Amino acid sequence: LPYNDRRLITNGSIASHGLQPAIQVASLSFSANGKLLAAGNTLDRVEVWDVESQQKLCSLKAGSIATLTPDGTLLAANGVHGKDIELWDVSSGVLKGTIPRQRKSANNFVDELTFNPAATLLVVTVNGEDDSVYDISTKKLVTILKNTKHGRFSNDGTLLIGGSPNHLVEWNTKDWSVVRDLPIGPDYVVRIAAYLEKDLVLIGGAKSARLARLSSATEVASIRGGYTTFAAFDNTGSVVFTDMSSQFGVWKTSGQRSCEFLGTGNGIAALSSDNRWLAVAAGQGNTSVGIWDMRKTLRICAAPLDES
Repeated sequence: LPYNDRRLITNGSIASHGLQPAIQVASLSFSANGKLLAAGNTLDRVEVWDVESQQKLCSLKAGSIATLTPDGTLLAANGVHGKDIELWDVSSGVLKGTIPRQRKSANNFVDELTFNPAATLLVVTVNGEDDSVYDISTKKLVTILKNTKHGRFSNDGTLLIGGSPNHLVEWNTKDWSVVRDLPIGPDYVVRIAAYLEKDLVLIGGAKSARLARLSSATEVASIRGGYTTFAAFDNTGSVVFTDMSSQFGVWKTSGQRSCEFLGTGNGIAALSSDNRWLAVAAGQGNTSVGIWDMRKTLRICAAPLDES
């Protein structure tokens, strides 16, 4: 779809108020029902918005990388200056506790935070480290996942999949045993998306993304286009979304491209788990967030979508 036609599928925009132009959005996260959106920016502030009304619910001095629990009641963020992980109550804006990170340095910055579906565990992805898993109730380290980065939980939370330059590792989240460890490469992994119920994993790299069978690491399709900043499946496991070098693509799991949008933003994006909304951060030096109606988008793209 041409860049100028984005108005056909853009529902609106959410602007971060009172920020200098040099500040930009660094993370985006929806609640499971798509009603709330958390936007972290490089001024170490996280804003939580009501998507439908486009009203800001709270603004927290919490860091730049943030994620909401599926029910939207709790927010995890990397903290000011990227120190310990902070847990915030969304409704009151009160800090509920902190999770001490095991290793901290100026170069080892938090890249992603991921809750399991039950919001009892938090995976912390840090530059230069293997993923760490923390217990939300005790605030203590559960395990460090060797050779695993950008960990993603299965829909039922029983499995976790992540990758490294040479490995694609699947973990059992009950006892943290390795279910399978498959060789991948040569491109290093920068983003992971998984739909384990259909034995599919999307491995985003620096030059391309590969859709593969998790059980065998057999490649299903190769998606070329540059550095992968965003990768996701729709909630049926039938459609793949990628943002690669500022080109947002919609793909069928056969590898067939449905459509592509140019110049969508700075690569920071989030898809609501109900397939309703796509949030895309604007380009460099802009603090606005565009909200796209994905049902309209997928109709235009002629991609399959569960309408339930």
